[in-house]
Amino acid sequence: MKEYSFRIELEGSQEELFQFLGDPRQRTRWQSSLAWVKLENAEELPSQGMRWTEKAHGLGEFAMRITKYQPSSRWAEEGTSSKGEVSIELGFSPGSQRNTTEVHVIIRLQLRGLLRGLAPVVPWALQPLMSADLKKASKLIKSGQV
Repeated sequence: MKEYSFRIELEGSQEELFQFLGDPRQRTRWQSSLAWVKLENAEELPSQGMRWTEKAHGLGEFAMRITKYQPSSRWAEEGTSSKGEVSIELGFSPGSQRNTTEVHVIIRLQLRGLLRGLAPVVPWALQPLMSADLKKASKLIKSGQV
């Protein structure tokens, strides 16, 4: 698996960002690549082991699960599909300014089939897209829409 990482500072507390970003039920509100999310158990609250299926535009359906759930500090998920495997980990720490949080993003990605040819462009596309999505989530929190 190829690994990519970056850090981004967002408005909002560690608690607010963790709760919103770590909840698959909220995912389509801020993640532009998703068409839908379907929870395995609609009554379940986010926790380690939670499972769901999500459909990513152009990539199809991924079977996902939360692999780390450490409130306000660390959250991770992994998923598989016919197109590849993905693992995303978010680390939350105090930002440089009041009411900001630094989010450390680690993405591990293994593409299959014809998509393997896209591997060289992934680093240039992934960080700007994810950064924009994370900023959108932060704005939703700041505006009180969460």
